[in-house]
Amino acid sequence: MQHSSARMKAAWICLLIASVGILIFGVVAAVAPGAGDEQLMRAGGVAATGMGLFGVLITLLPFRRGER
Repeated sequence: MQHSSARMKAAWICLLIASVGILIFGVVAAVAPGAGDEQLMRAGGVAATGMGLFGVLITLLPFRRGER
């Protein structure tokens, strides 16, 4: 049982790190779009921010508790 618990803890930590990375990228892309089509980059940044936030919430609430 402990081996499975360690795997689950490692899984939610990795998922949290990936989600936070996506969230940070989305915020940066939405705030400072850089060169090219600014509206398209801002839209992508807002979408990535939402996806990262959703991933963080899923990781911290139901996934960490082991819910299906």
